[in-house]
Amino acid sequence: MALGSARYLDIKTIQENTERTSAFLASVARELRTPMNAIKGFTNFVIRRGANELSDRNRENLNKVDQASGHLLAMINDLLDLSKIEAGRMDVNAATFSVREAVTTACDLVNPLVQKGVELRQVVGPEVGEAHTPQQRLHQPAEQRNPVYR
Repeated sequence: MALGSARYLDIKTIQENTERTSAFLASVARELRTPMNAIKGFTNFVIRRGANELSDRNRENLNKVDQASGHLLAMINDLLDLSKIEAGRMDVNAATFSVREAVTTACDLVNPLVQKGVELRQVVGPEVGEAHTPQQRLHQPAEQRNPVYR
């Protein structure tokens, strides 16, 4: 009886520590997301507004800042997702959408980043129709996706 009670207390302590850790991670992630959104937003603003005034080197550097801040923002959002999953509050918003349109959108987004000498081709077979999944997860590079979705 005493051994069962001790194990129960150990499990309860582990669960409480896990909940505190998840709450801490969620809090930190929320606090980090606000300034990261500001960095990303301001960088995009400068790139758009200063398009004609920026040197190629400055534009390239700002694009690197934008990419890095996007990567960090994705990691921050993954921390929030992880805490939601652990708390059993993860919302999965699956929707039906055209795979062809999703591929076209992805190609349109990355086309400006394609280096000279590299060809970006879009090939979607005629048999490919629609998908039903959380579409926002498709917009993340594989290395940025939460392992739960891999």
